[in-house]
Amino acid sequence: MTDRLKDKVAIVTGGAAGIGLATVEDFLVEGAKVIFTDIDSDKGAQVQKDLKDKALFIKARFKIEVQHPLRH
Repeated sequence: MTDRLKDKVAIVTGGAAGIGLATVEDFLVEGAKVIFTDIDSDKGAQVQKDLKDKALFIKARFKIEVQHPLRH
C-alpha cells in the first residue's frame, strides 16, 4: 500500500464489476477512501463485504443526456 491517495475520497461508478471494481481496488491500495455505486445492489453489497467494508457501496443509476449543439 502506498499513500499516494491518502486523505483523498474517490467516487467510482460501476464499481461492482469489471474496470470499476479494479479501480475501487486500486484506489484502496493507494490509500484513498472509496465510495462506489452500481445498479446491481446484490453484487455491490457482496463487493463491500468482500472488501471487509473498506469501501462504501451505494446503489445508484446515473443517466446523462447530451443535446447536440447544432440541433434545437
